[in-house]
Amino acid sequence: MNVTVGTKVMWINKANVTQKVTSDSCVFDSGNLTNGMSYNYTFNQSGSYPYHSSEDPSMTGIIVVSGSNNNSSNSSGSSNGGSGGSGIKY
Repeated sequence: MNVTVGTKVMWINKANVTQKVTSDSCVFDSGNLTNGMSYNYTFNQSGSYPYHSSEDPSMTGIIVVSGSNNNSSNSSGSSNGGSGGSGIKY
């Protein structure tokens, strides 16, 4: 998935088993997500962010973030967050 700096990406667990989305470089980690739970992460720095499900290694992806950030805020994540951003469903 290609996004610009400042984009919030949401992962939603649509499976009947617990999932956990984790950045390959440990930048973000959703913690355990049961069916229907979601996790949001805002990408405030450009770069490539490969990720995987720690519960199912065959479930992988990559977020490519382009553009520049004009403020100095840090990236952040939250579980069960609200709406907005791009979505990825497990």
